[in-house]
Amino acid sequence: MESSSAVDVSAPAAPTSEDVLQLKRESCAALRAFEAQRSAQIDKFQARDRAYWRQFQEEIRHGGDENARLLKFFTLRLQADLAYAEALRQTRAVLEPAESTDSGTTSSEQLNVQSSVSKALHVMGEIQTQLAEKLVQLTTAVK
Repeated sequence: MESSSAVDVSAPAAPTSEDVLQLKRESCAALRAFEAQRSAQIDKFQARDRAYWRQFQEEIRHGGDENARLLKFFTLRLQADLAYAEALRQTRAVLEPAESTDSGTTSSEQLNVQSSVSKALHVMGEIQTQLAEKLVQLTTAVK
């Protein structure tokens, strides 16, 4: 009897194919559970990340639209200011020759008209300078 108990203790039993299949099922189930948990955690972060990037893209699109609108506005403003300056120059050109041929008007009236035209041209120059500075700032911001 002693010989049979010695054999049982020293030789471990080899796993059966049923035991291997059971271990395989358990490890696959544990792996699936781990992947499901990992996926659930990552999906929350990915959803937030997608929402952030959608908002970011919308802001970029809106910024581009706003820059295009401002560029159009300032371009039209510049054209209007140039047309106004040209109208003032033409007014001045009409008034200056009239000054030499028109002896009925007083010199103070002529000086007032010239002074107002000069002031308007000076203001136009300042506005053009400010507008040019704003356009430089805008193009720098767009770049």
